[in-house]
Amino acid sequence: MRPRLLAIGLLWAALTAMAAAAPQGRELGTAGGKVIGPDGKAVEGARVTLQSSDGTHPETTQTNSQGQFWFPMLLRGQYDLRAYSNGRVSDWRKNILVEPGHQTTIILRLSAKKRL
Repeated sequence: MRPRLLAIGLLWAALTAMAAAAPQGRELGTAGGKVIGPDGKAVEGARVTLQSSDGTHPETTQTNSQGQFWFPMLLRGQYDLRAYSNGRVSDWRKNILVEPGHQTTIILRLSAKKRL
């Protein structure tokens, strides 16, 4: 019986340590928004890139059928975002501030001209 209690105690201690080391939801924020085309309509399937404002840690996601995108669980800081679709790109949105416990919303408009 003692080895079993010891194993349960060790498992409990490990799980408690992992929970304490994991980032808590209140320490993280999210960034999301919408990609629209030059005509102002939502763009489905656009690729959206987010990176730290120092150019590191890029992440990419795609917009849904309503042109919406979302980057969950971001650490507090400043980020840059840009969208791409069918040869069109948006301007970089620079130094977007993400705060813990908040959703930062961004609209990205694709250029009228295709870029090769």
